[in-house]
Amino acid sequence: MTRLRKPRLALGDALPPARAQHQEVLVMVKKLYLRLSDGRIYAQLDTTQRLLTRRAHSSKHFLRRPPAIALDAHSYDLYRPHFDALHIYDLDTGREYRISATDFDNYRFEIQRGYGRQYAVCLNRWQCIDPNNPQQQLTLMEV
Repeated sequence: MTRLRKPRLALGDALPPARAQHQEVLVMVKKLYLRLSDGRIYAQLDTTQRLLTRRAHSSKHFLRRPPAIALDAHSYDLYRPHFDALHIYDLDTGREYRISATDFDNYRFEIQRGYGRQYAVCLNRWQCIDPNNPQQQLTLMEV
């Protein structure tokens, strides 16, 4: 007997008509993978911690002028009611960048550089945690 799998919710998918009127549907899903139109995973939304997490290569995905981190505006607007903080993991350096969603909303600016509409926030507005910095690690352990 073959067991059928339920389809995963992906970016842009419509909710079933019976549940479409309830925004609480995403709360039932603990982790939601946000996907691009080509099917690649873009970010992860953890509804229990209300956290949007993204893994990116700073050499490819961070803005150089001005130094900033950008996110897809459509997916950000779509899922914004379901998270309170953003964490970006830099796969090149191992650094972790954190910002509250409220601060992201306050400091963001809109750009369009060939990848669709994006929201960006300058790097100096993010809290940076560098695992290669021993002084910062001691400070984190004391807190």
